[in-house]
Amino acid sequence: LQLLWEDLFHLRNQTWRTLEVEAILLIGFVITDVTLRNHYVSWLLAAAVVLSVLSGAAATLHHRKTQIRILTHINHVEIALRIVGPEYIDNVVIPTEMVWLDVLNPRRHSTPLYILRMHAVLLIFTLTYVSATHIL
Repeated sequence: LQLLWEDLFHLRNQTWRTLEVEAILLIGFVITDVTLRNHYVSWLLAAAVVLSVLSGAAATLHHRKTQIRILTHINHVEIALRIVGPEYIDNVVIPTEMVWLDVLNPRRHSTPLYILRMHAVLLIFTLTYVSATHIL
């Protein structure tokens, strides 16, 4: 049971880490673009940021599915061990899966969905920045 909880926390840390790496890549891209003003380098770095954001978003969605599996398993183990009841944490809700469109749904909110929204923000910023500085 302890290992399952540790896996769950490790998963959450990985999800946050993808967002951190993307933000660092984006900052590096903008600084490099402003400093060098080389279109080839800028397009290469922008592509790296976009691929990183898409990979991070895919990891976030995958981690949510894994989180659901782990929490469901924990719930089954707790029931089997009879450590569920009012004297313990009661009414634990297993989270629901997410899809990309949930980013647009203001009624849904959770930490993984916030992270997914931030992936979308970084993607939109990168595409907007590139189109404004290198296409127009």
